[in-house]
Amino acid sequence: MNIRELGHVAFRCRDLERSVNFYCGILGFRKKCVLTYGDLAEGIRKKAGDNGYEPSAERLKSLEEKKDRIWFLFVEVAPRQFLELFDAGDADEACIPDERKLNYQHLALIVDDIRATEKEMQSRGVALDHEVGYNLDGNYSMWIHDPDGNQIEFIQYTEKALQFI
Repeated sequence: MNIRELGHVAFRCRDLERSVNFYCGILGFRKKCVLTYGDLAEGIRKKAGDNGYEPSAERLKSLEEKKDRIWFLFVEVAPRQFLELFDAGDADEACIPDERKLNYQHLALIVDDIRATEKEMQSRGVALDHEVGYNLDGNYSMWIHDPDGNQIEFIQYTEKALQFI
């Protein structure tokens, strides 16, 4: 096996529009492919037809009721690297990172100038969870969170970065 790169990281979003505004408006990523619940219903119908079974009428009805609503979309972080943002629907519980639980921990984004990134986030009204600091791995980083509480780390690599020694 030869894995060449990370394709995407997926999140379920409580308020998809707010999350898209955060990732595209605040962080500057670009909105790409968008699929609706109607697209999902069509995909289920096609798969069922191709494989000779009848899809769940109840499931299709629930998808058709929200057919124009976005099911998920990709936002481009960098060439060929994406976040996949899903509508969480009526989910009522967040799975926020907690060092005592096993789950998602954080998304790390590499920047050239951590201090400029800090100032830019502050100017855009984004609260810093942790201010810029020098880490044991030989890099500078700072932390924020997205509208659903997912942690995001910004990293500025240095010549002493353990990742490159």
